[in-house]
Amino acid sequence: MLGQIAAEQSQLDHAVEHLAQSRAILEELGSEHELALTLVEEARLLEDDAQRKTLERAHDIFIRLGATAEAEGVEKLLDVYTCA
Repeated sequence: MLGQIAAEQSQLDHAVEHLAQSRAILEELGSEHELALTLVEEARLLEDDAQRKTLERAHDIFIRLGATAEAEGVEKLLDVYTCA
């Protein structure tokens, strides 16, 4: 949540930091769905290969969890970012 707020306020350094902290906590807790959502938010702040890899990781988690709608959303983002 803090990462999203910071990103909306164009505080990108803070956003990246907050999202990285969230990702670490969610990985430790094993909260995969929330982790994948956080990865998608984090990917929006990254560029090129790091962005693609982060989105692919989120996509893999959504597929494994059977979260089809979220996986399809990430596929659309991958298409947009790959074509840009």
